[in-house]
Order: sequence, then C-alpha cells, then structure tokens
Amino acid sequence: METERIFIRSRLIRQVREGLAEGIVWIAAPPGYGKTTLLRLLESDLPGSRYLPLRPDVIDPQRLRETLATAEGTKIFLLDDLHHLAEGPEAIEELAGMIARNPRSWVMGGRWIPEPLTQGSFPQTWLTEEDLAFSPEEIAWILGVSREQAQQLHARTRGWPMAIACLAQPSTGPLLIERWPQAQNRLFAELARSLLSTLPGDLQYFLFRTAVPLSFNMDLAAALLEDQPDLQAQIPRLLGEVRRRRLFLESAGLAGWWRYHELFREFLLHHTPESPSTIFARAVRWFEQRGDLEHAIEHALAGRLEEEAFRLLRALPDDWIWRQGRQWTFRRWVLSLSELARRRAPDLLLRLGKEIHRAGRAEEGRALLHQTLRQAEEANDPELRLRAVSALASAFYIEGRFRESLAWSLEGLAGASTLELRKRLLKAAADACVGLGRLGEARRFYREALAIAERQGDPHYPFFLRHNLAVGVELVAGRFAEARTLLLTNSPYYEDRPAQRITHLLGWGILLVETGDWERLEDILAEIEALERAIEAGQASNEFWFWWCRAMGAIGLARWEAAAEALDRARDLARGHPEREGALAQARAWQARRQGDPEAAVQIAEQALPRLREAPLARALVALERDLAAWAAGRPSFHEATRSLIPMRAGAPLIRLRALLALCAHRAGDPRWIRHADATLRGLRRPGAEGTLTRRDPELGRDFWLLCLEEGRGGAWTIQALGGLGPSFLLEGPLNNERDPVGTRARRPRPARRTNRRCLHFITR
Repeated sequence: METERIFIRSRLIRQVREGLAEGIVWIAAPPGYGKTTLLRLLESDLPGSRYLPLRPDVIDPQRLRETLATAEGTKIFLLDDLHHLAEGPEAIEELAGMIARNPRSWVMGGRWIPEPLTQGSFPQTWLTEEDLAFSPEEIAWILGVSREQAQQLHARTRGWPMAIACLAQPSTGPLLIERWPQAQNRLFAELARSLLSTLPGDLQYFLFRTAVPLSFNMDLAAALLEDQPDLQAQIPRLLGEVRRRRLFLESAGLAGWWRYHELFREFLLHHTPESPSTIFARAVRWFEQRGDLEHAIEHALAGRLEEEAFRLLRALPDDWIWRQGRQWTFRRWVLSLSELARRRAPDLLLRLGKEIHRAGRAEEGRALLHQTLRQAEEANDPELRLRAVSALASAFYIEGRFRESLAWSLEGLAGASTLELRKRLLKAAADACVGLGRLGEARRFYREALAIAERQGDPHYPFFLRHNLAVGVELVAGRFAEARTLLLTNSPYYEDRPAQRITHLLGWGILLVETGDWERLEDILAEIEALERAIEAGQASNEFWFWWCRAMGAIGLARWEAAAEALDRARDLARGHPEREGALAQARAWQARRQGDPEAAVQIAEQALPRLREAPLARALVALERDLAAWAAGRPSFHEATRSLIPMRAGAPLIRLRALLALCAHRAGDPRWIRHADATLRGLRRPGAEGTLTRRDPELGRDFWLLCLEEGRGGAWTIQALGGLGPSFLLEGPLNNERDPVGTRARRPRPARRTNRRCLHFITR
C-alpha cells in the first residue's frame, strides 16, 4: 500500500524538492487533503529530514523549543499542524527568526499558516488544496473505475482525498455508486470529530447559517443572521476566520461572493442544529427583493419550499427563458416540483412544452402540450385549451407538418374569444401558410396579428411577427426592400437579447444569401458565433440555419471544403424537418452545379423531392434547382412541382425561373422567350434583386446575359452585368463547356431548334 501512495504523490514530492531548492515550502489545506501523509512520505524521501507533528501546547515558546530540540542535527524540518501556533504570538516570532536564518530547511504544513510566518523576504513555495487534490486519472487508478466515472467523482468531490478514501472502503463489495451513502456518512463523521468539534461556537453558527444559500456575500449573511444582532456585527471577523482556517471556502466567481465546497456544505446542512427551511425562506426573500428571481427560485427548490417555488415560477417573465436561452434551467425547475404541484400548474407545463419543443426535443415538448390539452379539457378550461391548441399549431409548424399546423390554427381561430388568443393563432396560421407556399394568406394573417399586437401595446410579439413576415413572406416573394425595412425596424429590440438576436441575425443572413452578398454574410455569421458562446441553449432550428447560411456563403465564394463541412453539420439537424431538408437539398444541388457536375445536382434534387410532399414551397424550390441543373447538363426539362412557384408568387425564385424559361424558349425557337426575358429584367429592377443573376446564381446569369447580349436586349445593363461576372468566369464557363447551349452557339452555327415536349408545354403554360 505504501508503494501505491508513493506513486500517487510523486508529483507533489517533485514540487517540494523544487521549492526547497529555492526556499521554504508551505503546505496549507483543509482537513482530509493528505498533508500529514505527504510530510511522512517526505521524511523517507528527503535525506536528513525529520517529521515533527506540533501539538496545541507549542504556543508556549519553551514547548516549541523542546519539540524542535528532539530533532537536533536535522537538516530539513517537516512541521505538521502549524495552525496550532495561531494563538501564540511569541512562539510565532521565535519560529519566524529560525526560518529567516535558513529558509531552505523547512517544509511546514497546516490547515492554515499563521500570517506573520510568511512575511519574510525569502522565496516561498505554496502547495494548497488545489495541488493536493486527486486528479481524475488518480481517482480512476485508486478506485479502479473508468475515466468517465472518475471525472464524475472528481466533479462531485473536487478530488478531496478524504472523500475518495472513504469511497475506497471497502475495496470490494457493493458497486461504487451504492457505496456513496456509506462513504459520505464516514466522511461526515470524521469531519464532525476532527473539525467541527474544534471550532468556536460563534464560528460554527456562522458556518451553519451561511451554508444554507448556494453562495453568499456579506449583505446576504447579514440577512441570514437577522435574529442574531451580536453575530451580525462580527460578520467581517467571522468571514476572515473562515478564510484563515481554510474551511473549504472559495470564490463564487463574482467579487465579494463566496461558496463552500459542495460536500462541506452538505455536511454543514446535515449537522445544523436548527431547521434550515426558515433560513432558506430568508434567502428566497432576500433575492426576490433584489429582483433576482433566478436565485430566489433556486433557493426555494433547494429548501423544499414548494409553494414559494410555485409562486415564483409563475411570476417569471415570459421573455426570461428565451432571452438568455435558459430552456434547460426552466425544465429542471418545473420537473423539480412534485407531481401534485405540476398538476396544479398546467400553465407551467404549457410554457415548458413550448420551450423544450423549440429547443429541439420535439417528442417531449409535444407530449407536454398534449398533457396540458387533456388537463384543460378535464378542468373545462376553454382558455387554457385554446392556448394549448395554439402551442400545438406552432409545434407542428416547427416539425414541418404544415397542414396539421394550419388545421390546429384554424380550429383555434374558430373559437378564439380574446384578442390575445386570436393574435397567437393568427401567427401560427401564417407560419403554416408560409410552409405551404400560400404567401398571400400568410401576409394577411401576419398583418392582422401585427395590428392586434400593436393595438395591445405588446412589448414582444410585434417583433416576432415582423421577423416572420420579413423572412417567411417578403424574402420569398422577392420584396427585398420590404424585408429589409422590417428587419431594420426590429434591430433595436434584439440588442440586449443574445438568444433572440441570433434569430434576428439569421434573418439578415438569409436575406444576404438571396441577394448574394457573401462578404457581409461572413460578418453576420461571425457575430452569431460570438453570441452562441454567451447563452445556455439556443433554438435547434437556429443551429441548422446557421450552418445552412455558412454553406451557402462558402458555395457562393467557391470555398468547397468549407461548404462540405457546413453541409455535414447541417445534415444531422435537418432530419425529420421537410423545410430544412429542402433547404439542404437546394444547397447541395447548387454546390454540385457550381462545381461543374450538373448530373449530380439533378440526382440530389430528385432524391429529395419525394420527401417534400408535405412542404410545397420547399418542394418547389428544390424542383427549380433540379431544373437549373438539367439545363446546365444540356438536357433541359421541368419538374411538375416547379410550376407551383407561379401561383405562390414566389418572386425571388421566379426571377431565376423566368431566366431559365427564356433560355429554354430561345433554344426551342419559341418567340415567347422575349416575354420571359423581359419579365426577368423587370424582376431584377426590384430593389435588392439586382444581384440575383450575378452574385446569387452566376452560372445561370452568365447564360442569361450572354443571351441578352446576342439578341440585343437589356442594353447597357447587359454589358454591366457581364462585366460584373468577369472575363475569366465567362471564358472558363460557356466558351469551354461543350454541354452549354449558349457557349455552343458562340463557336458554331446554331443547331436545329429542339426541346422535349414537356419543356415546351411548361413554357407555353
């Protein structure tokens, strides 16, 4: 067993040797950190050393001299329990003189080191509890457990050797997890014997009270001791004494805030002579009075004050969860309530279901919403039922089940008795209509909901509605100026809301994708990455759209490796969501087309199309990408889903569709190519749309602008657009691509005009 200890402590022995080469070595740590074990090991490792444990009577200088005299001739003194000198100033002064004469002769350990001993100008090396604590690797070796188990134990114990030693007994028998209660009992019994019983009564009382909150400062400590005015006046001294004695106190991260080691706090709560519930209630009141509902709720739950927790959770503002991305904290709080309390609070279950679903746990979130719906029906609560219906409509929209979402929305609208419910159901209906490509209805629903929200003076909802109207309707409709105005109107609202600002910035990102502004898109994505580091959890949909925007930007800039990496990240986030799967298929097909493999692009799109029947808009956009790839492959044809873009009035993709129709009609010898070309040019004159056939889709733009040049349409605009594409792009494209019909015409006489009947029928329609 001795060799095992030497193996574990070898790193500490090296530190002591290195420190002694310069000066004195201090070893200061709370009980149970192996100070004595280390000093005894040093006695056998350092030639000429002697281990000397000090007793309380060494505060008398004569007794100190007698103790040291027993080690006459010793080169290195290994003094243990130095804290016994704390009340002996004369003994401290004498020992300080000895240290100053030869500092490299001393290694001293104790729960704390009397400060006057450390005032010399000699070099000093400190080993504290952080150095003495076992690492996860050492815990794994001692207990014979896996690295993962060792890391869990390290997080629980902070590597406290006494706690690990208690777990190691017995070394055989029950599983480690089953030994924990007995190990904790042994640890607490040892702390009560060797530590608590040695402390003054006023210090014990201070420890018991300040162990109740998860962390404390001096003001909170005063509130906890409000019934003890004598102790209140001594708080600075008592706090200083806790720190001096190294009683497992550490910084809580904020200036002036402290917390105890988790196990030591549990020990104090276990041994407190009074019921802690009254003290927990004081902590809850103190935090609530300062507007800190988060810590008030934490302490209400920790103190099992369920009524207080129930009240505070209901008082939590609606925007607290999603403003900071705290869905999992809210989930932990609600599920910490008893089953009876949760049944009394279906509104909390409703909020939890919405937030958990939005964070990506669709089944769990939907189950909570259905549970709320059942409870509302059992309680005959029509308002709560309609709120659950509205939440389910939103949930089905997030899952890409747009028809179900619209059905739930319309059912709710038929019975909505308040403006608040009507507003929410209108938004849900509008969202569903976007997925179905019913943009006109979506715009009408959004505008009605927005009018209600503004009339109510709602502080949040108008911003959500404007965002969805901008990104879901106006962008798709090619009304880029309107979309930009809506997003600009929203910008100030999101300045101090990091989780929601990500959603807002992604709206800008999608706008920049549609307009082909790849450089500005990179700036937006960089800002999003910085915000993601500041939140606990974001929306799962946001993560997908972030990687999709990154992929589209990389494709636009021909950075193929970066595009492939982003598409891989987006792929896992798209599964089961038709809208996302459609966007992913668009990106992958466009990448293949840009890289000169249109046949692969056609295949990618055609594989995705059958999965998108429940998402008509996404299906139409993928079908358009398929048709563009078929043109690039030299065999133009149209998928039946592409036609739906026309009644949808999806203006942004319609510009590209019109350009493709002009090319196909011209190749077929159909004079209606002029109508399609002129419609394309009119679409490009819309504010923000001018980059659609240069930056957004340069391959399609190259073919279209060369056609305009050949046929004398567009005038100076055509020349300017071709100049924007650049001569190298034009040369490496159509003039060197045998499959490209425009490039072929540039090299040889025009071939006989032929196209397939399906394509001609589409052009005619």
